Amino acid sequence: MDLVQAAHKAVGVNLTLEAVPLSRGLAKIKEGLYAGVFNAGINEEVTRGKLISRSPVAVSQQVVVARLGEEFKGLRSFNGRRLVLANGFTYPARITGDPGNSIHRAVSEINGLRMIAAGRGDFTIIDRFVFQSLRAQDSSLRTQVEVVGVLDLDDRIHVLFARNAKGERAKALFDEGMEAIERNGVKRDIFERWDGKFR
Repeated sequence: MDLVQAAHKAVGVNLTLEAVPLSRGLAKIKEGLYAGVFNAGINEEVTRGKLISRSPVAVSQQVVVARLGEEFKGLRSFNGRRLVLANGFTYPARITGDPGNSIHRAVSEINGLRMIAAGRGDFTIIDRFVFQSLRAQDSSLRTQVEVVGVLDLDDRIHVLFARNAKGERAKALFDEGMEAIERNGVKRDIFERWDGKFR
């Protein structure tokens, strides 16, 4: 969110942000009610019929979270265990399509973490920064769950725009703004601030 706001500010655009599930944001783009939406990893299902920002706003590092002391030794660790995945997110087919994985759905990422903490699930997959942020907000999670592994599933997060005149204009301004904050160091400063925030 900080990067998207900074990119728009760099080109003099006042941005109105609304927090909604990705699926609802994509539907509102299709209806012409939103000019753009993020966080969106690039895959055919999500990007069909939309314009994609030139550069990503982030690279999402996917981590595996479990109760304290749980071992993770690669994707096979999910087999025969309860893997909690949040609704509204796209996960790799090699995980969701593995018949050995028992997938349980959570209504949100925080709900998934709480399921793990309560022993109603064994593992969940979540973006590293999102995990750090949610754990910082919920003190009970700090003593119950931890990162036990990192997946080789880094996902470039882009802003998607409506495929219409409004979306084309919004994309052009955003791309120009991202170039500006890359040149002036604002993008680097934002990443450094986030990286150090939860250490």
